[in-house]
Amino acid sequence: MTKIYHARISTEVCVDKLWGMSRLGDGDKVNRMAMTEDRINPLSKALRACRKHLIGVAWFSALVNVLYFTPVIYMMQVYERAIPTRGYETLFYLTLIAVVAFLVMGVFETLRQRVVARIGLRLDRWLAEATALREFAARNQGKHFAGGRSLDVFRNAITGPGVIAAFDAPWAPLFIGVVFIIHASIGWFVLVGALVLIGVSVIAQSRMFRDQIAADEAAAKANGRLEAAAQAAGATRALGMWSALAARQAEDRERSARLAFETNMRNAGLSALSKGIRLALQSGVIGLGAYLAIDRQISPAAVFAASILGARALQPIDGLIASWRSIVQGLAAYRKLGELFSLADPNQRGTPLPPPEASLEVEQLVVQAPNDRGVVIKNVSFKIRPGEIVALIGPSGAGKSTLAQAIVGAMRAESGVVRIDGADVAQWPSDELGRQVGYLPQDNALIEGTIADNISRFRRWNNETMEALGPRLLEAAKATGAHDLILRLSDGYDTVIGQNGRGLSGGQAQRIALARAFFDQPPILVLDEPNAHLDTDGERALTRALSLHRERNGSALVIAQRTAILSVCDRVILMVDGKIAADGTLDQILEFTGLRPSGVETAKPVGALRASPKSKQNDLSHEAVDQSSEIESAS
Repeated sequence: MTKIYHARISTEVCVDKLWGMSRLGDGDKVNRMAMTEDRINPLSKALRACRKHLIGVAWFSALVNVLYFTPVIYMMQVYERAIPTRGYETLFYLTLIAVVAFLVMGVFETLRQRVVARIGLRLDRWLAEATALREFAARNQGKHFAGGRSLDVFRNAITGPGVIAAFDAPWAPLFIGVVFIIHASIGWFVLVGALVLIGVSVIAQSRMFRDQIAADEAAAKANGRLEAAAQAAGATRALGMWSALAARQAEDRERSARLAFETNMRNAGLSALSKGIRLALQSGVIGLGAYLAIDRQISPAAVFAASILGARALQPIDGLIASWRSIVQGLAAYRKLGELFSLADPNQRGTPLPPPEASLEVEQLVVQAPNDRGVVIKNVSFKIRPGEIVALIGPSGAGKSTLAQAIVGAMRAESGVVRIDGADVAQWPSDELGRQVGYLPQDNALIEGTIADNISRFRRWNNETMEALGPRLLEAAKATGAHDLILRLSDGYDTVIGQNGRGLSGGQAQRIALARAFFDQPPILVLDEPNAHLDTDGERALTRALSLHRERNGSALVIAQRTAILSVCDRVILMVDGKIAADGTLDQILEFTGLRPSGVETAKPVGALRASPKSKQNDLSHEAVDQSSEIESAS
């Protein structure tokens, strides 16, 4: 079971407690239930959860910066007390105190770095699950936020050196103020120099911000295209597309690399300029201090003290400039995460609904194709009662798979409602809806992992033990005829498969996906071409499983392209061009299309349904017809 640790922070000055704050212990756990119950605005919640850590960093920064006066005080005392009086004992004790102060400063600096690192760990643990859920929801709506990468970039930015420089920056006025105390001329020199350094960086970074975002977006697009092409590597190799896709990838990378190069060149130039200005200012402080010392306005020790304090005042500014690229990327990632978390939590719970009785109703459903390529589903309405198995047939491109995706929530509908026992599916949390509806997509959608995890829908990560899951996943596998074939695999149920069932045959992958759909006996099944890759034994097992499902008073919508599955169905819906063309018993549909019932037992594609003259008059001719083949009569 995955452990989630809760970082406790303490601001006591006792070193052992401060050290304990920056460590990760077994007793440092988060109440996972509290996290999952309240998921509203997780980004703000995560930042609030890091508030104590940030306060701790601020305290450590204060202590480190106060202790930074140690070399100044030590130098002043040595030059003005120990050397003029030849006080060896004074020098010894001053040196001892300075060494202890430096050691303490080193401890505080280490603790500060560790607490900053803990902030990143805590952010990741609070946001990783919520980011994945929102990313799933975004992909389901056709959006792409790359939430995982944005979280990584934001975490790296908030735990990078730029954050330390940001906490040190408020102390710069104090150091400049002490320089003013040493001598006003040096103070004004350092203050003006700091303002010049800030002004140069602001002017340069205003353009770099836009360029960096453009470069990151171009890189994300190139990586997305590469990932999509790599997933279809087998098919594209067979089609001889590798060289063309590699050339397109090179062109995408060239565009993103050019933008990144230009941004890096500007950043390098700015860093070099800021470093040159800072070194010039430090040298100028020494030169101006030397002039004032020659004029006997300050002591020689004050020259070095002013130089150290001036350098310390400018150091945070220089650190922020050096980390500006990371800061810009972090701000952009924060903005993307904000947009991602503005989406509704798919598992946000409202009033609990009773377990459904397997009634499924579709009312005036309209579904738009991705990228506004027209309407796929056009005002479709039908109802499936408990204990009823309904087949959905029609030619390729009729919208059957799209309708199935809209019913289970895998695709967003433009209008209309899908109801389960009268309740809109939007009222069901995503995970809870998945427990009530068993779905088999056309492409199986198996996830990289073991077969047992796939069938059990990775419930182990929802705090369910394999002891509890084992009997249920075995039941689902046996019901769909997958058990025996799984046992014949090298590691049985512990066999690791790749994405989309890589490593399995089409029939094996489909049986395992079927077992996943039947897992935990959901009252409603939506199966998209469940027998497309099954042999005769597999189809028999599927028919038995559907019959048993009906006996339990469950309902099912089965998309069929092979007619053997129709024998177990109570009703058949014929879909053409995104609309329901006919709805009735199998005999009624065959009569409607001009086919004789005696041809039902063949396993030819339903796409072979040929329209009769009667149906042609109803504009079903070329839409429902595959002119190349038809179901033959048994006579």
